[in-house]
Amino acid sequence: MAKEILLVSERPEDAQFAAEVAQLTGASLVVEPDPVKCIAAFVNRSPTAIFFDVGNGKRFKAFEAEIQRSIGLFSDRIHPQKLYLLADQELSEQRDLTLSPLFANFSKRYLEETVFQSDFYSRFIKGSEEANFNIGKFLNEGTKIQQASLQNTKMKLDAVEAVRKYLFAAQFRGRVANLIANAVDELIMNALFDAPVDEFGKPLYSLTSRSVERKLAGQDEVMMSLGFDGHYFAVTISDNYGSVDRPRILKHVSSNYHRRTYQVSSTSAGAGLGLSNIFRAGGSLIYSVEPRVKTEATLIFKTFPNYRTFKHQFRILSVHYAI
Repeated sequence: MAKEILLVSERPEDAQFAAEVAQLTGASLVVEPDPVKCIAAFVNRSPTAIFFDVGNGKRFKAFEAEIQRSIGLFSDRIHPQKLYLLADQELSEQRDLTLSPLFANFSKRYLEETVFQSDFYSRFIKGSEEANFNIGKFLNEGTKIQQASLQNTKMKLDAVEAVRKYLFAAQFRGRVANLIANAVDELIMNALFDAPVDEFGKPLYSLTSRSVERKLAGQDEVMMSLGFDGHYFAVTISDNYGSVDRPRILKHVSSNYHRRTYQVSSTSAGAGLGLSNIFRAGGSLIYSVEPRVKTEATLIFKTFPNYRTFKHQFRILSVHYAI
């Protein structure tokens, strides 16, 4: 079956963007501006991706209500991971979107970076078509991916410092390199102390001091993968529990901590408390979760000549849960 991309928007800039993505992914473009009329195409045509203009939120609510009425929000004919929400505002200003079971991918428009956005989305869509998660699919072909296994909690400091040095070698600015390293620190902390649960899903170390040393073997082992293709830097932190809670992720990422400074607590764990700052700092944040099996948290950043443009780069939030 020929690949199709569905655009649900009346905005000309969205049409230009979607046409570029379609061309880059080898798909045809289908446009249906009406959020209710588009449902037939959404359900029956099985598009590769659906770009949806949420507008002021009412469009998305109408879309959600019609799906609930016609086939049900939890129908196996619905594939939220293919639905990409486009908005003019930050997610923190539209938090109601995260309450929908259809929420999986979100990005704010950056009209001055249409070409960059289409390039990024084409990479993302192509990568998402594959069952196995590998950050190499988000980077240029042939990019070397380095991997490391954390076998003791004390190795966290070495891993974060290795990321920092890697970024300096890749000519990232000092402030940007430190910001990314801090974000990686937060994700590793979550994998070490928040991910481990017992057979009943009860956290094992969420109240444990983050300074406590612990050997990591078997299911407790944490993996880090990273790569840089000259334009994009990507890093994935993986754990073998698949215990991360979707509502909690979305709650923290969509929170607005304007008056809080990014800081990793050294005395207590708190899964996701730094996620809002990570996402707002300039990077794309991607969660791929296979419940009770594995969680892969990925950060992707594009290089820019200065911190100001880096911080305001286009970014996507994606939270996918395997069924």
